[in-house]
Amino acid sequence: MGRVDRGLKPHREPDAEYFEQQDSSGKLPPIKKSAKKKVAKKTAKKKAKKKATKPAKKRKRTSEEREVLSGAAGKVAVKLHDYDDQTPRKKKKKPTKKQKEVLAQWAGDDRSRHRDALFSGVADLARTKFGHSSVHVAKEADKLVVGIPMPTIAMEWLIQQNVLPLSVVYVIVGKWATCKSAFLYEVFRWFAKFNGGAILNEVETKFSPDLCSSIMGYSSDEIKPIIVNRCTSCEEWQDMLTFYLKHQKRLMVGTQKDPGPGRTIPVAFGVDSVMGKAAEEAQKKVDDDGHGGRGFAIEALSIAKFMRASAHKFDNWPFALFLVNHLKEKKDESTGRVELTMPGGDFSSFQESFELHTSVWREKIDTEGFDGVGVRIKCKKNGLGIKNRQVRTRMLWWEEWNEELEEYQQKTVWDWDWATTALLYDLPGKYKTRLKELDFDIQFKSPDANVECFAQSKALGMGKDQWETFADVGKMIRENTEVMELLRTALFIKRRALMKGDYLEQLDTMLGEME
Repeated sequence: MGRVDRGLKPHREPDAEYFEQQDSSGKLPPIKKSAKKKVAKKTAKKKAKKKATKPAKKRKRTSEEREVLSGAAGKVAVKLHDYDDQTPRKKKKKPTKKQKEVLAQWAGDDRSRHRDALFSGVADLARTKFGHSSVHVAKEADKLVVGIPMPTIAMEWLIQQNVLPLSVVYVIVGKWATCKSAFLYEVFRWFAKFNGGAILNEVETKFSPDLCSSIMGYSSDEIKPIIVNRCTSCEEWQDMLTFYLKHQKRLMVGTQKDPGPGRTIPVAFGVDSVMGKAAEEAQKKVDDDGHGGRGFAIEALSIAKFMRASAHKFDNWPFALFLVNHLKEKKDESTGRVELTMPGGDFSSFQESFELHTSVWREKIDTEGFDGVGVRIKCKKNGLGIKNRQVRTRMLWWEEWNEELEEYQQKTVWDWDWATTALLYDLPGKYKTRLKELDFDIQFKSPDANVECFAQSKALGMGKDQWETFADVGKMIRENTEVMELLRTALFIKRRALMKGDYLEQLDTMLGEME
C-alpha cells in the first residue's frame, strides 16, 4: 500500500539532491504537485505585476465625438466635457470681464431669483422629455389641485381644502359599526350631485341597497349613477377596478367617429373593504385542507403590489379612489397597551393622500322625529395639509310616506349643517381667537345636549335673544358667502380650484397661467 499524503507539510521546491537523482538516461523523477503549484503561483504573480505596469488603454471615442473634435460639418473643434469626470484638471484660467459679470449674479442679492430661474429651466427641459403633466416645480404642484364641492365647512376644516381633491387615493378606516360604508355612500352622493357617478366593488357581500339609496336620495330601483359589483376574492376586486378604470377612460375620450364627453365627469371608485375576501390561493388551500390555518400574508402582498402599479393611473383624470378597511385592537404583551392596527399592514401608506378614521361619539340619538348616531371623523393622514384634525357630525334617519309606491321609505341624511356649528364650538382656542379678531362672534346654549343644542351670532344678523338650533345656524352660515370666506381665512383652509369643464384642459390652463 502506497503512502498517503495528508498535506500536513508543504513539499519543498526541487534542489540539488533532486537533480542528483538523474538516472542513466538523463530523466528526472516527476516534481511533486505541491511544488508545481508553488512555481505556478510565482509565475502568475510575475505576470500580474507586469500587467499592472502597463498603461491603461484609452477609451475609443464615439463617431459623434470624433466628428466634433475634427471640426467636421463646419463645427469648431472643442474639447468635450465629461460632467461625471472626477480626475484633476489643469489650473483654470482667470475669468474674463464678461464671465465675471455673469458669475456676479450668483453672489448678489438676486441669487435666489436666478436659482429659481435655473430650476424652472430644468423643469421646462424635463417637461419636453417626459410631458408637462409629469413635471412641476413646488409652487405649481401645490396649486394644481382641482376638486368637487363638499356640503359643509366642517369637511373643509377636516382636510384643510375647500374642495374634495380629485386624482388622489383616500383610505377610510374604523372599527366595526362606525359608519364607514355609510360615509362612503355619502361621498358617492357628492359626486352624483356634481353630475358625476360612482363604481363600488363590494367585497364583504353586505351591500345594502336601501341604505345606499336612502343616503343618495334615490328609490331602490333608480340607483342610476352608481354601479355595484360583488367580488368573491382579493384578486377579483383588483381585476374589476382595473377593468372599470380602463373602460371609463376609453368611453370618456371616445373615438373620432363617436367622441366621448371628455374628462368632464367626476367618478368615485370605491372598494368596501379591501380585506373583505381572501386571496384565491388562500381559498383553494382552505378547500383542500377543509379548514383555515396559519399562512403567509398573501392578501397584503397582493394589494401592495397592485397599489404600487395602479395608483398613478388616477393622475390627470377626474377620478378618486376610496379604500375601506377595518381597525382592530391589538394588545402589546410587553407594555399592556392596546394599539389599533389595520389588516393587511401599510399596503397603501405610500399611495394614499388622505386617511380618514371614523368612530362613534354618541351611540344612540332617539327623538320623536328621527333616530341617529353621532359620528366622529379624524384626518389621520393629510398629504395636502394639516393632519389630525377632527369633526363631529350626526347620521340621522326616519321614514317618509311615498305616495307613488304607497309605502314608507327610509330617508337617511348626514347632518352637515349641525356639524358646522359643532365645529365652531369644538375649535381649538387659537382659532376662536382668530374669529374674534375678524369680528365673528357666536354664542352657544346647551351645546352638549342630546338634541336641543342652540347658538346665536350677530355676524349672521341674529338678535341678542334669538337662539336657533345648531342645524339652523349651520344652514345660515352655509348660505352666507361672505361668512364662509371669513371662516376659511380664520381656519386656514386652502382655496382650491373647483372642477369646470374638461379636467385635463383645466389643469393645462392653470399651468399656463403660472408660467
